[in-house]
Amino acid sequence: MHGEPVLCLDYNPQYDIGLAAGSQDSIHIMKIIQDQLTIHRTVNTSSKGFNCVRLRNDCKLFVACSWDRIVRLLSGKKGTGLVRLDFHRENVNDVAFDKKNRLITASKDGTLAIWNLYASNFSTS
Repeated sequence: MHGEPVLCLDYNPQYDIGLAAGSQDSIHIMKIIQDQLTIHRTVNTSSKGFNCVRLRNDCKLFVACSWDRIVRLLSGKKGTGLVRLDFHRENVNDVAFDKKNRLITASKDGTLAIWNLYASNFSTS
């Protein structure tokens, strides 16, 4: 990542693909080719700095949580932005997908949110 500190990463061994991000405005999609970790694609965003990146189990989607508290849902294939989730008042520090492919976000503001990505209603606590 050319000297940029890696602050968050995720890796899926089944699909042999990973994500890495840091203090810059880019997310790197990585693959292991002949025992070498290579950057397959770089996704540039309008945000600078990321707390968390997460691949969905099927690697068709991934999530990036930036320092500006925006949660981005991106295409796993092309890295293009699909949705921006703007609910939390402070940084989102971690995310997870449940078995129904809902997205759960945890923020420094003390809130958790459950995002049903395939419906218009969202649940927060």
